[in-house]
Amino acid sequence: MGFGRPPGDSNAARAEHLAASFGPSLRLVGDALGCPLDSIEAHGSVATARATTRIAAGTIEQGTDLPHIVTTLA
Repeated sequence: MGFGRPPGDSNAARAEHLAASFGPSLRLVGDALGCPLDSIEAHGSVATARATTRIAAGTIEQGTDLPHIVTTLA
């Protein structure tokens, strides 16, 4: 997931993979609602921890990566 790593750029390949993985399901939902989708786009961004935080898996230091955020537009 990338927790606690030094900050880095958003991974475009990950966003593309998620669009390809979830795209068919999103299209089925659109079709079922009578609103077919013209296209599906995914964009990624990176967030960093505002404070050092302990979680079950360990400690996430302030300023390190949190999970990558992917927004899918349909």
